[in-house]
Amino acid sequence: MLKRKATAFIKSWADTKEKKCLVVQGARQTGKTYIIERFAEENYEELVEINFKQMISAVDIFAGDLTVENMVMAMRFRFPEKKIIPGKTLIFLDEIQECQEAITSLKFWAIDNRFDVIASGSLLGIDYKRASSYPVGYVDYMRMYGLDFEEFLWGMGIAEDMIDNLRRYMASKTVIPQAINSSMMNYYRQYIATGGMPEVVQKYIDTRDFREVDRLQRSLLQGYQYDIAHYATAEEKVKAEKCYLSVAKQLLDKENHKFQYKEVEHGGRAQKYYSSIEWLLRADMVHLSRLVTDVRFDLDDYSRDDFFQGIHNRFITAYGNEGPFIKTAYC
Repeated sequence: MLKRKATAFIKSWADTKEKKCLVVQGARQTGKTYIIERFAEENYEELVEINFKQMISAVDIFAGDLTVENMVMAMRFRFPEKKIIPGKTLIFLDEIQECQEAITSLKFWAIDNRFDVIASGSLLGIDYKRASSYPVGYVDYMRMYGLDFEEFLWGMGIAEDMIDNLRRYMASKTVIPQAINSSMMNYYRQYIATGGMPEVVQKYIDTRDFREVDRLQRSLLQGYQYDIAHYATAEEKVKAEKCYLSVAKQLLDKENHKFQYKEVEHGGRAQKYYSSIEWLLRADMVHLSRLVTDVRFDLDDYSRDDFFQGIHNRFITAYGNEGPFIKTAYC
């Protein structure tokens, strides 16, 4: 089981007395469902989990009046083995973007404040406008990404005191001994090649086989392309997929790693493709690293929207059509 920093955030949320509902956002396969299920096992007597992609008929729970009493009663009929007790039951609404009334219901769960409710979804950024009443002000947010380098080191069995020792070197601006630096650079190369997606990292830890890593990375890439085809509007489907695949190519092939629309297709322009980049951003499929004209607070005030690097989710950053690469512009 991979240790994730997000667990501490969820624990802090759960310990809050007057808590709101928690919405866990992030791209697919970043570990949202897994970490919430494990947290429920360790901190609650009971978990009521509704995955709206797997249990399509579960939308009926939210089809009537969105009072907490009605929703709990509907859940008890749906799951007769569940008692659903305040303070002892975690209600987990997974893939909530598939049920817009469930999104609306978060407001009423928060106002009632008897039940702990966590919702998650991989494409909430592009679906929020469909909700009949989005619960602004009634939810807290947590964004999930792939593993960062420290989490990768945990997974590889590097002890906490060794990582703390590295921090002390950096904090004191002391040169890291060559043996330690060489070992850490080797781990960093493995991290870049695996890409940081939890399933891929776990497979590498279990097998140390980059062929298995490659197989999973290709499967994940296909899944992201499916999401574009399934969720993007008709006018954005082809353009968004072209931009998505072009980001990795431009990161790996261009020396300055600046994303250029003309590289998406011959004669490509921002006027045609900017909306597709925005769609990918809202879908958590890419992140942008913008050029800033001055290093002052707030950096957003000095960023240029017309000059940026496109950054895929971590597993794509180190991945191209020929397999995993070490060369990357991830930052």
